Amino acid sequence: MGRPGRNFNFPDPTRVTIQNPTHFCTKEMAVALYNQETGSEAKNFSQSVIDWFSETAFSAGWTHVTPIKNGDQPGMLLGLDFGRLTPELLRIE
Repeated sequence: MGRPGRNFNFPDPTRVTIQNPTHFCTKEMAVALYNQETGSEAKNFSQSVIDWFSETAFSAGWTHVTPIKNGDQPGMLLGLDFGRLTPELLRIE
């Protein structure tokens, strides 16, 4: 699971608002999270990093995940569609 050293937290969809339902994760943070959680030593924003990040984001409750590979700010854009929330995503018991 995680490796010793600095612990990075995966973006939490419960921390966004209706007014701003998105979160941008830089490519550097995506790679750091991937390495921390898989024990890998990836250095690039590769397809395996993107695939892992997307699967993890959907599992965490994000409803939209968009990899941005080109431009000034490559990374992962996460979004939450509040109309698609379920009690499980809201963590309501």
